[in-house]
Amino acid sequence: MRAKGFDVQRPLAEWPLSHSILRRARDEYVALLSSDAQSDEHLKQFESVAAYDIHSVICVPLGAPGKVRGTLYLDRRLEECPFRQADLLFVTAVSRFLELAVEHDFQLREARARAALSEQHARCLQKELFQRYRIVGTSKAILQAYDQIKRIAAAPLAVVLVGETGTGKELFARALHLSSPHAAGPFVVTHLAAINPNLVESELFGHERGAFTGATKQRIGVLEQAHGGTLLLDEVARIPQETQVKLLRAIETRTFRRVGGTSTIQSDFRVAASTNADLKRLTQEGRFLPDLYYRLAQCVVTLPPLRDRTEDIPLLVRHFLGQERIARRFTSAAMAALKRHPWPGNVRELRSAVLALAWTVEADPIDQRHVRAFLSAAKAVSSPPASFPTLAERLAEVEREHIARALEIAGGNKSKAMQLLGMSRATFFERLKRYRL
Repeated sequence: MRAKGFDVQRPLAEWPLSHSILRRARDEYVALLSSDAQSDEHLKQFESVAAYDIHSVICVPLGAPGKVRGTLYLDRRLEECPFRQADLLFVTAVSRFLELAVEHDFQLREARARAALSEQHARCLQKELFQRYRIVGTSKAILQAYDQIKRIAAAPLAVVLVGETGTGKELFARALHLSSPHAAGPFVVTHLAAINPNLVESELFGHERGAFTGATKQRIGVLEQAHGGTLLLDEVARIPQETQVKLLRAIETRTFRRVGGTSTIQSDFRVAASTNADLKRLTQEGRFLPDLYYRLAQCVVTLPPLRDRTEDIPLLVRHFLGQERIARRFTSAAMAALKRHPWPGNVRELRSAVLALAWTVEADPIDQRHVRAFLSAAKAVSSPPASFPTLAERLAEVEREHIARALEIAGGNKSKAMQLLGMSRATFFERLKRYRL
C-alpha cells in the first residue's frame, strides 16, 4: 500500500511526516491546525517541520483522553491552499467515523488475543487432564469442572462431587487428590451403594474381632486406611442416618473407634463425597443430617452429563477403541447419531455401546444405520417405565425422534431439515433446544 509517494508498510518511525506534531496531538489530546507551520510559534521549533517543508497541517487524535487509539494526520508541502478552520471541522467530523472503525478493530484484536489465550489454556488443561488423570474431553463444561478442581485442590476443604451416574465422579475425585498436598498418600474409595446398610459402620470405622457375628478377625476401616491421603465416600447419601452422626464426629475430630473397640484411633485425611442425589433436598426431608451436609459441602463441584458436552463424544469414541486396541471407524453420520442420543448412563453407557458396536457390526466403517439399530434394540429391551406416559409425553417423544430422523436424512444440514419438516426457523430451533438435539 502506498500514499503520496511513500510506502505505509514501512515502520512508522521511517514515515516522512512530523512525529513531533503526532506526539503533541496524542499526548495533549488536542486537535491541531496550522495554516502556516513555518512561522507557527508552537510548530516551527520542530525539526521535522523544516526538514519536510511542511507549510500547513491538521492532526486530530482518535479515541478518548488517556486512551488514544491513533491520529488522523494531513499536511501540505506547498504554500498554496493552506488548511483552514473549515478543513479542521471536516477532518474532525471524519475522525468520529474513523474512531468507531479503529475502536472496533482494537476490540476485535483484543477478543482474538483473549480467545487465543483461552484456546491455549484449554489445550494445556486437556493435555494435563488426559496424561495425569485419564479424563477425556475438551468441552467448556468439562474444562470448567477441572479448573474448579485445580483451584480448590490445595485448600483444606471437604468437597462434594455431584453428577449423574457415569459422569466420572471418581476420576475427578482422583484428580483432586493428585493435585492436593495429600497426593503422596493413599486414595481410598468406598462404594457405599454396594454395601449392606448394616455393615456401613464397619466399612467406615473398621471392627475388632468378635464385635458381631461373623467378625472373625480385626478389620481396618476406610477412615483409617486413608490416613495421610484422601477418602472418597461414593454415593454418600446411602449412609444410614444413625451412622451419619458418628461419621460427622470422626470428620470433625479426626478420631474414632472401631466397632467393638475401646481404643481411640487418629487419622488425618481429606474427605470427598460423590452423589447423584440432591443432598440439600434430603436434608430438608430429614433423610440426611444437615450438619454432615454442611461439613461435606464446603465446596461443590457439579459434573456435566454427556448430553451437555456432546462435542466430546468423538474423542471418547476414539479413546475407547484405542483402549481396547480395536481398529474400527465410525462415519461422521454415525458420530452425529451418537451425539443425538440422550445417554442417560452417560460415559459408561457410551463406552458399552461403542464397544458392542465395534465387536458386533461387520461393516466398516460403522454408519448411522448401525448406530440407530443398536440404540433402538437397546431401548426395546430396557426395563419398562414405572408409569404409563401421558399423551403429551408420548407426542414429545415422537416429535423428537422425527426431528432427529430429519437431521440424519439432511446430513446434519439444519436448513434442509427445516424444509423436510415444514417447520418455521423459530419453531425448529426452539425444538432443537428443547430436545437437546
